[in-house]
Amino acid sequence: MNPIISEAIRISRDFEGATFVGAVAVMLHAREQRQSTDIDFVVIERITDAEFLEKGYTIDTLKNKKFTPGGFKIDVYHERDLNCIPLKHIVETAATIPVDKNGTTVRIISLEGLIVSKFGAGRDADVEDLQWLAV
Repeated sequence: MNPIISEAIRISRDFEGATFVGAVAVMLHAREQRQSTDIDFVVIERITDAEFLEKGYTIDTLKNKKFTPGGFKIDVYHERDLNCIPLKHIVETAATIPVDKNGTTVRIISLEGLIVSKFGAGRDADVEDLQWLAV
């Protein structure tokens, strides 16, 4: 299993309702493996630094960055919309995707939401993600 998917499973277990919106969502919608060093997800309720720390995550307070126990950088959206898509809508319309033969699932942004958010961001990496999704 791709290490980023393993970390997504852990995050899903640690933080109920986590909905993935970046590389994890692209990989699961496109059914393609790709490399990424960060994991982006949405939660409705803010996760405190204390909650992250008690679950084994690390925080670089000087750079204001958080990392999973496996070392992946995480970006958590809990207040501001994602490229003009309300977070509540992302969570309410999320797809639940099986990720292994045991029936383990993770929640990801809907395909339509992912396309809109990637198109809205417009960075080179997002254009590449759109190409992955179009295949």
